Amino acid sequence: MKAMEGSDLPPAGNDAGAVELKLRESEEMFRQVVENIHEVFWMTDVAKTRMLYISPGYESIWGRSCAELYASPHLWSEAIHPEDRARVLDCVLIRQVAGKYDEEYRIVRPNGTVRWVHSRAFPVKDAAGKVTRIVGIAEDITERKWTEELLRKSETEFRVMFENVAIGMALVGPHARPLKCNRALQRLLGYTEDELRGMTFMEFTHPEDAQADLALYRDLLAGKREFYQIEKRYLRKDRKIISGRLTVSVVREAVPGQVYAIGLVEDLSEKKKLETQFQRAQRMESMGTLATGLAHDLNNVLSPILISSRLLLNTNGDEDSRRLAGAIRSSAERGVKLVEQMLMFARGGEDRRRELLLLGQIIREITGIIQETFPKAIHIHTRIAPDLWTVFGDPTQLHRVLLNLCINARDALPVGGELTISAENILAGAEEVAAHPEARAGTYVMIRVKDTGVGIEPAQQEKIFEPFYTTKEAGKGTGLGLSIVRGIIKEHDGFINLRSAPGMGTSVELWLPAHAGTKTLS
Repeated sequence: MKAMEGSDLPPAGNDAGAVELKLRESEEMFRQVVENIHEVFWMTDVAKTRMLYISPGYESIWGRSCAELYASPHLWSEAIHPEDRARVLDCVLIRQVAGKYDEEYRIVRPNGTVRWVHSRAFPVKDAAGKVTRIVGIAEDITERKWTEELLRKSETEFRVMFENVAIGMALVGPHARPLKCNRALQRLLGYTEDELRGMTFMEFTHPEDAQADLALYRDLLAGKREFYQIEKRYLRKDRKIISGRLTVSVVREAVPGQVYAIGLVEDLSEKKKLETQFQRAQRMESMGTLATGLAHDLNNVLSPILISSRLLLNTNGDEDSRRLAGAIRSSAERGVKLVEQMLMFARGGEDRRRELLLLGQIIREITGIIQETFPKAIHIHTRIAPDLWTVFGDPTQLHRVLLNLCINARDALPVGGELTISAENILAGAEEVAAHPEARAGTYVMIRVKDTGVGIEPAQQEKIFEPFYTTKEAGKGTGLGLSIVRGIIKEHDGFINLRSAPGMGTSVELWLPAHAGTKTLS
C-alpha cells in the first residue's frame, strides 16, 4: 500500500509500519464484510465510465460476472428493464452526486428472468469538498415485491368480495360504530356508509332486541367469547322493521390494544314471511278439520230445534208463545247459516262451479242490494272500466266475497261516509306480485272496495284474515267472513292487498287472473 502523498517529512519507520498494518487490517475487514453480505456494494468514478469496485453479490443477483462488469461498465445500464431504464438513468445523473439516489427498479438476467432491486448511492468527497467517486449498495427485493403484489391482489379480491357479497358485512370498532360497511348492508338498512359510520349499532337495532345484542358484544370485547350469533330485528332508515341473523367475530390483531369485530347480517325477512305463511296454512288446515267436525255436531243439535220451532209456530198458542217460538227459530236459522259458513271454510274449493264471468254485472248487482239496504248516510260509488276483462270463476262465491267486504265497510262507517267499488284491468309485473309468492306476473282484474271509515290498527291487519279473529264486539261477528274471502280468492288463483290506517279508512284489493286471451265488455 502506498504511503500518503503530500507529507513534508518522511514517516518514522515504526510509525509508518504501524499505519500500513492498520490500513491492511481495515482493507481486509472491509473486504470480508462486502464479500460476505447478500447485498451488492459498488464504487464508480463520477463520470460512471469506470467500475472501481463491485462485490461478489453482484453475480448472484444480476447473474453476470464481476469481470464482465469491470471490462464493460455499460452492462449495468443495459441490464435494467426497458420500462424502468430511462427513469433510473435520469436519477443516476441527477441524484447520485447530490446524495439523494434511492430507487427501486427491475433488472433482466441473461436467462430472461426478472428481479427487483433497491439501490442507494452516496457521493465521496475529498478534503476540498469535491466529489471524487460514487459508492452505493443494492439489494434484491424480489421476494418483498412478490409478497406486496400478492397482498395487493388479496386486498383487491377481498374488497371485491366485501362490496359485492349478497350478505351484509361491517367492520365494527370498539365503540360499537361501523367503520366500514358493504353495499348489501347499506341496501338492507337504507343508510349510506357515511350515515352508518356516525351511528352505533344500537341506533338501528329494535329497542326490544338491543340489550341482548349489547350484552353479547360486551362479552366479545372482554374476551369471554370469540364470536356470537343472534336473530334480531333492525330498524331501517324508513322505520320499517326487518329481521336478520347477526354473526359477530372478534379481530384482535389489527391494532395492538384495540379490539374490532366483523359483523355479518343475513336478511331473514323473506324467511320469516314464508314461516308465517306456513304457520297460517297449518292453522287453516287445523281449523278446517275442526270446522268440519263442529259443523256436523251443530247440525245434529240445530235440526231438532228448527223442527220444533216450526211446529210451535203452527200450533194455536198465545201470542207470547208464538213470539218465543219465532225467536227460537230465528236463532236456530242463524246457527244454520254459521254452520254453512264453517263448512264452506272447511271444504275449500270442492265442487265449485266455474264459468266465464262479467265482473261488472256482479258489482252492479251488489251495488243495487247495498243501496237499498245500507244507511242513507253511506254514499255508494262505482267505477268500472268499460273494457273490463273476463275472469274464470264461481259467481256465487265472488258475489259472497263482494257482499262480505261491503258489509265490513258498512260496519266501519257507523256515522256514514263514502264507499267506493271499482274494477280495472292491470298488467302486473314482478314488483306488483312480489309480496305474494304463489302469484305470477300477468293480466289481472283488480276489484277495490274502499271506505272512509275508522280504519284498522297495524297490529290487527295481519290477523283479520285468520279464522275466528274479529275486531267487532262480541255477538256482532263470527270471525269467519274474511277468512272465507281469502280462501275463495286463493281458490281463484288470486290474491288480496289490504291498505288501511286508523282514521284513514280501508281499501281491500282483490286481484283475480284475467281469462287467457279473452277481453270483453262488462
